[in-house]
Amino acid sequence: MKRIIVLCALLIVTGTNLVFAQGHDQDPYARQMYHIAIVEQGPNFKPMGTDEYSKVQMQLLAGLRELDKEGILITGGPVNDGSPVELILILKIETLTEAQALVNSAPNVQNGFWKVQLYPWFGRAGLKADPPRTQ
Repeated sequence: MKRIIVLCALLIVTGTNLVFAQGHDQDPYARQMYHIAIVEQGPNFKPMGTDEYSKVQMQLLAGLRELDKEGILITGGPVNDGSPVELILILKIETLTEAQALVNSAPNVQNGFWKVQLYPWFGRAGLKADPPRTQ
């Protein structure tokens, strides 16, 4: 458990470019509930280099793009430390019930390729991903 918390902290502090909602009218102490999703290898996981893994990765990228468009995905990234943890995501979802419904509807969770642990996280309101910079 301590390892997961450290991974999440490192993701937030060093692996992301997070900003807060713009505007001077927002209360700097306002808080909001988010959910951290720890995506792990499930019982039907297939390792990198297999056709199934490649297919699942393409589905994952499409799903993450959709969550980004909907404003649900704050940030996330892969974990490459040899552990069963594959990915960590921060989701802008208020309730555990909503987060579970979203995660459980993912085809690769339903088929056992991945399993997901959800943790509520109470952070600053208005957290959002920093859009890519244009040159």
